[in-house]
Amino acid sequence: MDQMSIVQYQFPSRPGATEYCLFPRELEKDGLILFHATSAKNAPDIIKDGFKIPDPSGENGLASVSFAKRSVSALTHAMSKRHAEPGDWVVFAVQYRSLDREGLVNNLCDINDFTLTPSPLIVGYCTVPASYEHV
Repeated sequence: MDQMSIVQYQFPSRPGATEYCLFPRELEKDGLILFHATSAKNAPDIIKDGFKIPDPSGENGLASVSFAKRSVSALTHAMSKRHAEPGDWVVFAVQYRSLDREGLVNNLCDINDFTLTPSPLIVGYCTVPASYEHV
């Protein structure tokens, strides 16, 4: 994957103080920056090869990749999934050129990308430690 330098952001020591947002305010407020949570075991492949649509046909799984408009939504999603898949999780911050293109469904709190063409640029990530208890 041809990525510029991807920044690793530290997990906040007091997440409540940032309203559970994991990234700097300028990223959180940028309308073209979105967030995706995944188990930490998937992160190296995403960094290397980019995001992949789990099931492009939609017959046996997801036909899109979802990106939250705020990192708190990605964090909450990750923590709901962590019960079935324990361990560290990673929240990626990605940048889109535009959210007005074919293949994107722009929802209230997230977008679904059905084509990944063009793929969003990964600008950073934050590891959510397994020890973190989301309230």
